[in-house]
Parts: sequence; structure tokens; C-alpha cells
Amino acid sequence: MKKLLICLALLCIFPLIFSACFSKQNGGSDDPGDFADHGGAPMEFQHFSLSESGMSAQSYVYEGYKTETGVHLEHFIRSEYWDNTVSGNVSRHYRKSPRCERV
Repeated sequence: MKKLLICLALLCIFPLIFSACFSKQNGGSDDPGDFADHGGAPMEFQHFSLSESGMSAQSYVYEGYKTETGVHLEHFIRSEYWDNTVSGNVSRHYRKSPRCERV
């Protein structure tokens, strides 16, 4: 009787496991118009700034400005350190060459 119950339970569970293994992993669609899988609908902007910092005193900054011909992108490294002669936080910018891209 126990063997019969175990076999019946396995037969009931097997289709569930089988279908779960072969179903889509992310649950979304492959349609590029489906904004839920691609970060949402496009939005208008005039300016953006992204700062990436870690444990060091340097942070990498990416900025973009909307222009008439596209988007002007800049990347620079900001270094901050404590200066006892100034008694304050000092910030320096090291700019890399800007790049323009058409949108």
C-alpha cells in the first residue's frame, strides 16, 4: 500500500516538475515592445549624472546633456581627500575627452 501511494505521488508530482523545467525562465515575453522586460518606456530628459564610487576616494562620474544634434556625454574621475591645510574636503576633477552621440 505504501509503495502504491509513493508511486501515485511521484506520478502526480512528475508533470509539475517536468512543466516547470521547460517553461520560460524569466516569465516575460520576447516582444521588444514589452517594456516590462526592458526597463520601462523611454522618457524625456535634459541632463543626467551618474556617479559610481567605492571604498577609495575616487568616484567615476558620467554626465549627459541633451543637445540639438543628439546627446553630449562626458566621463570624468572625481578625487576627494582631506586637506589639513585647508581644513576641509577638497575635490578634484580629471576630465576625459567628451564624446557626442546622435540619438
